[in-house]
Amino acid sequence: MWQPQSVAIDGGVLTLVLPQNRISEEIYMAVLTSGLCLGFAMDKPLNGLSGIEVLNRHGRQGYVLEHGLETCETWNGRPVGSKTTYYEILGATHLY
Repeated sequence: MWQPQSVAIDGGVLTLVLPQNRISEEIYMAVLTSGLCLGFAMDKPLNGLSGIEVLNRHGRQGYVLEHGLETCETWNGRPVGSKTTYYEILGATHLY
């Protein structure tokens, strides 16, 4: 269910296309906090990204995290489900 249909990096922007018809806020947050940001906790960070796009199967709807994953270390240091982290992520996000 969570396996991406495609993963591409172009111009410093990581684009993940997921097999869902619609990317909800919950899916987006799960991909970031349980997937991409987890790389920092496992010493396998994705450095140098200027943005992350999480898109639906058609590549026409989703969310974009501005500034890449530079704040993941801060987010990982907080308890799971932290409202502060949730609002910080949404504050750095725009719709695709």
